[in-house]
This record gives sequence, C-alpha cells and structure tokens, in this order.
Amino acid sequence: MFHRYVEHNGQKIDYDRASWLMDKEVFDHAVSRLPASLEQTEFDKAVAARNGWTIPEVTKERELQALWDIYCVLHERKYSRAFNPDVM
Repeated sequence: MFHRYVEHNGQKIDYDRASWLMDKEVFDHAVSRLPASLEQTEFDKAVAARNGWTIPEVTKERELQALWDIYCVLHERKYSRAFNPDVM
C-alpha cells in the first residue's frame, strides 16, 4: 500500500490513514480553500524577485501539506480542540 506523509507538530503522520478520521464537512471546506492558499499573486512574485527569493513550485507534497494544515485549523475552530490523529 502506498502511503503519503505530512508533518504535524514535529511528527510524521500517515496522511492516508489519518484521513479516515477526518470530519467530511470540515475536509470539504478545507479543499474548497486550498487553491486560494497556494495561489502565487503577481505581488508575491514581485516581492520574491526583488529580494532574490525563489518561490517553491506547487508540488503534490506541498499541496497535501497545505490541505492538512488548513484542515487542522478548521477542525480546531469547529471542535475547539486540535486534530491529533495517532497514525504515524
């Protein structure tokens, strides 16, 4: 079985196993917010160019981590407690 991992509170979490524990409504909301969170505006590109920074490419791993991070924030807002799956 193929496993994808994300970083959570300094630990490596098996995303595919943890996803079974996610609230579907919160997950759908996180997915709907994902594109905007990764969008690189012209302003972002200009600031990066001016400062000599490189903007990392949007990779599947980075997208998955962003989705995880958004989900965790939304989960905490809804349930007033952090999402802390114990699947590593």
